[in-house]
Amino acid sequence: MKYAWLLLLLTATCSAQSFWSTERKVETTGLVAESITDGITTQMWLHSSPYHTELNPLARPLVTRGNAGQVAACVLGVGTVLAVQYALHRTGHRKAANWAGRIAVVAEGLNVGRQLYIVKETR
Repeated sequence: MKYAWLLLLLTATCSAQSFWSTERKVETTGLVAESITDGITTQMWLHSSPYHTELNPLARPLVTRGNAGQVAACVLGVGTVLAVQYALHRTGHRKAANWAGRIAVVAEGLNVGRQLYIVKETR
């Protein structure tokens, strides 16, 4: 029984394609950075006027609670992307998992660019 853990460890580390490839690490780092920037610009925009509201109805209850809610929304967003990628990877759809990450990074990047423009224009 004590060798079962060693066997399990070796099979987990010697798999042909690991989930945490270099590309996925870079994508996740970029997504986290974009999510942080999104959170900062969202809070700046919400505090600039009492008439500004969050447009995303799923994130609205969280981001209106201040920084703690914004962090929760960011963690849920990045966590959802990673969960989808992992599910696709585990079911053998590795290309789809890679594309899901790329699409998330591009979409969040476009959103951050839009928000930076809005914050700049409202100041």
